[in-house]
Amino acid sequence: MKNLFAFVLIITLVISLSSPMYAEQAPPYTTNDNQILEKEDKKAKEQLKALHQLGYLDKDYTNELLTNYEPEAIKKYKGNLEVLKQGTYLVAFDTKTKKQISDVQSIIEAGKTTSLISPQKSSLAFFSVKFYFVVGNPDTTSAEIVNTGTVTKCWGVGCPKEYEVRLKMLVSTNQSGYYGVYSQQSEDAKVLEDVVDIEKIYNTHFWKYDNIIYAEKDPNWPAGSESGGAFLLNRKGASYPLNYSDPQSGIKLYVPPTDLPINPIDRSSDYRSKFESHYVQSWGNPYKFSWNQVEIHHMKPLKYGGSNDVYNLIPLMNYNNSSSSILKHSQLTSWWASY
Repeated sequence: MKNLFAFVLIITLVISLSSPMYAEQAPPYTTNDNQILEKEDKKAKEQLKALHQLGYLDKDYTNELLTNYEPEAIKKYKGNLEVLKQGTYLVAFDTKTKKQISDVQSIIEAGKTTSLISPQKSSLAFFSVKFYFVVGNPDTTSAEIVNTGTVTKCWGVGCPKEYEVRLKMLVSTNQSGYYGVYSQQSEDAKVLEDVVDIEKIYNTHFWKYDNIIYAEKDPNWPAGSESGGAFLLNRKGASYPLNYSDPQSGIKLYVPPTDLPINPIDRSSDYRSKFESHYVQSWGNPYKFSWNQVEIHHMKPLKYGGSNDVYNLIPLMNYNNSSSSILKHSQLTSWWASY
C-alpha cells in the first residue's frame, strides 16, 4: 500500500502527469485508457534520458525504468482484473535541503539554459514509482479492490535507502459527497518492495485514494503526495461508466448515489415512442444507430423510483447489436443487478 501511495504521490510530481490519477476513462466500456498510460510511460522515459544528456545522471537509465513491472499481488489474479489506474512516474527531490521538486520538467528546462552541475556534485536524486489501482475478480462475489505501490528504482546522489508509504482508501455514497476512510496503512519499503492494500468489496461505493510517501521514513521529508478518484463500483466490483454520454445528442448517463431506496414505478406503455419523437425533434434522426438497434434505457431504474419521462431515458445498443461509441444496454442492466 505504501508503494501505491508513493506512486500516486509521484503522479503529482510529474509535470506532464498533472491530471487526476483516476480521472481518465476510455469510452465507453472501461476506465483504463491505454493511450494515456503509454503517454505517461513515454514521458518518464524521455525525462530520464534528458536528465542524463544534461548531466544530472551519469548514464542513460531508461532501460531500468521498469514500466512493465507488476507486483505479485496483481499477478495472482491471472489477468482477471479491471485496471482503474496504473502508470510509471518519475519523482525528484533535493537530498540536501529535503525539498521535493514536483516538476521534473522544470529541472530539465533549467539545465538547458544554465551551467550544469556534474552528477557527482549534484544533490538531486530521482526515483521511479509504479502504481496500480485495480479490481481483482471484477463482477464476481469475490471481487477485491487492490492498491499497490512500488519504488522501482532510484538514481542520482543520496538516494534514500528506505521509504515510508502511507495508503488510504476512501468511500462515499455520492460522487461529490463526503468520503470516509475505508482502509489505511503505513509501511516501510525499500526499492522493489511492494506495498499492497487489498480490501474485499461488499457494497456499492464511490472510491477514492489519498496517498503520501516519505523519504528515509522522515515525516519532515515528503517525497510526494496525491489524491484521486472517484470510481463507482457495485457490490461485485463492476465499474459504472461515469463519463458516458450519447454521441449524437450528448445526453449524459445518470450517475446514481449508492443508497437509492427501492421504490418501484410502473413502466409506461408509450415511453419509447415519446422518447423517439423527442430525440428526433431535439437532435434529428439518429445517424449513430437505427431505432431497431437500440433499447431505450431508464437511467434511474424504475425499481428505484426512476421516471418514464424523456429526461430519464437514453438509447443503448440492444443484445443483437454493438457499437464502438455506444454502450450496450446489457452492461447497465448487469451493473444494476448487483447494485
